[in-house]
Amino acid sequence: DANDPAIEDISDAVFEVTLPVLTITAPNGGESWYATGTHDITWTTKGAVNLVILEYSTDGGTNWNGIASGETNDGSYLWAVADALSSTALIRITDIDRASVTDMSDAAFSIVEPTVTIISPNGDEEWIIGTQHGINWVWEDGGSGAIRDNLTIQYSSDNGSAWNLVTIGKANDGSFNWTVPDALSSNCLVKIFDASRPATEDISDAVFTISLPYVDIQQPNGGEAWVIGTTHEVQWISLGDVSDDLKIE
Repeated sequence: DANDPAIEDISDAVFEVTLPVLTITAPNGGESWYATGTHDITWTTKGAVNLVILEYSTDGGTNWNGIASGETNDGSYLWAVADALSSTALIRITDIDRASVTDMSDAAFSIVEPTVTIISPNGDEEWIIGTQHGINWVWEDGGSGAIRDNLTIQYSSDNGSAWNLVTIGKANDGSFNWTVPDALSSNCLVKIFDASRPATEDISDAVFTISLPYVDIQQPNGGEAWVIGTTHEVQWISLGDVSDDLKIE
């Protein structure tokens, strides 16, 4: 009591005033994040921390690289993952005002190459010269467009010894409508890769065939009885690059 110092009390035992605590929750070990993809770095806080520093390491913590400095302590940061492949990556977070208030991933995570996978042609197809077919693919990049809209598509007619251009600068939308070239072969492959990161590529799992165009007579095709002097239609269908200069005999 300020008016009577004899009226007082003190805590029965000591208590502790500690520093705030930052704790990384992701990535916290074992994750695989795609290089140049985007992922959320997340953390929790106990105590008062206003601004934080975020860093990453690709060598198990020997060296650290900046991600963000002066980031608001809101528990999450959308990170455009570094283009630095590693199986020993770590994240560190630090209070900008107190270097001792810090935490890093409990264990290493991996930064891996984005992937692209050809769906077709992927082996055993027979495509006719002059016809159109979809070259189709899927990609995995962390859902962020890490595989850029700068794809190159090529084909080979000699099982991959030489490659010919189909298109460059293709949007990464999963499909390209290809007019099959005049490259007769049973040893054809298609290759697709990100021009910005050539290691992100795929090739058809097995060869497919590019065949000659053809015409197929529908009528007469056997068994008809046509009377001399009458008129009948000779009918056919064609597939592929067949010219408008046919000879009928």
